[in-house]
Amino acid sequence: MRMMMKAAVARARREGGGGLELKVESVPRPVPDHAKDEALVKVTRAGVCNTDLEIMRGYMGFEGILGHEFVGVVEDAPPGRREEFLGKRVCADINVTCDDGGVCGVCCIKEEGHELVARRRRNHCPRRTVMGILGRSGCFAEYIVLPCRNLHVVDDNVSNEEACFSEPLAAALRIVEQQLASCADERVAVLGDGKLGLLIAAALVTSLRQQKRGMSGAGTKVFVFGRHRKKLQMLQTLSTGGGGVEVELVDTSTPEGQSTLTDAAASMDCVVEATGSPNGFDQACGLLHPLGTLVLKSTCAAGVEKGLNLAMIVIDELRVVGSRCGPTDLALKVLADQGPLGFKHTFPLGELVEAVYKLDDIQEAFEKAGERGSLKVVVEM
Repeated sequence: MRMMMKAAVARARREGGGGLELKVESVPRPVPDHAKDEALVKVTRAGVCNTDLEIMRGYMGFEGILGHEFVGVVEDAPPGRREEFLGKRVCADINVTCDDGGVCGVCCIKEEGHELVARRRRNHCPRRTVMGILGRSGCFAEYIVLPCRNLHVVDDNVSNEEACFSEPLAAALRIVEQQLASCADERVAVLGDGKLGLLIAAALVTSLRQQKRGMSGAGTKVFVFGRHRKKLQMLQTLSTGGGGVEVELVDTSTPEGQSTLTDAAASMDCVVEATGSPNGFDQACGLLHPLGTLVLKSTCAAGVEKGLNLAMIVIDELRVVGSRCGPTDLALKVLADQGPLGFKHTFPLGELVEAVYKLDDIQEAFEKAGERGSLKVVVEM
């Protein structure tokens, strides 16, 4: 008889109307296929991401078990992988690509001479499934099955609370991995002070300061534009860190902040758009000088009513770059770093957690996460 488990399942509303409805249901517990190198993970904690909220509004057309940010413990693994994973705390890359030895045009590229092959496989395998987003069940469940190649063991120095941030932190570090903002840039802006925006700002500043060690010449100034003083204050330690990188926190809900935003028009080398709003695109373009770099991070179900304005990209010859999933292994390494200039030392990660709910209260968790100005909401299994 198949064992059952509880999971938060998103389905189309029976009464019609837009979006999905989310309910906790009893569903069959997944069974790992050892022949496919799969492991069974008992989920400990899972974070509610803005992407989850957008999926509930219709983004990606997904239905099923939601969730892609988690930490858990491996309860079953293939015979050859048990010493490596059994009983260990893990996080995971959310994209499941072709089996090792791949069959698609991306995954079958030979490693020799291709420095970025692993990254291309991670984000761009055309046959990939994505946990809780595309063709694969997510982690708002008591158990989840993933290939061992997706799993990363969590260091003892990293708490469950911190480990739950490995996926969004990895997404922030993807910008560093792509080398989109470098120490050569004099003016960089992060637009948006949501969870991801704060993580991006902290990751960028930490990385830029490491790059600038021992370097002379002009420093870099990083502007963080947001609408919530309480959130921006979480970056206060970063703003006093020096290290060749100056940080200015700008509360655009104030007249002074609006003035700073206006004065910053057409002056930025690189702008990271992380507002979570379709309107953030135009605002980000307006901050860039000609030939500047626009990094897009927002995923939105809705578009701007007037349509997407691409004229500024053409006229100012802007470089527009999408930035998606990042290196989970690097995120966990950053979280484990205890050094004085390390990420954890300069950014109070625990303060991002605003509320913790049980799985049975998933609807309340999503309502809380959807409130304006809400920080991270976590679900405990």
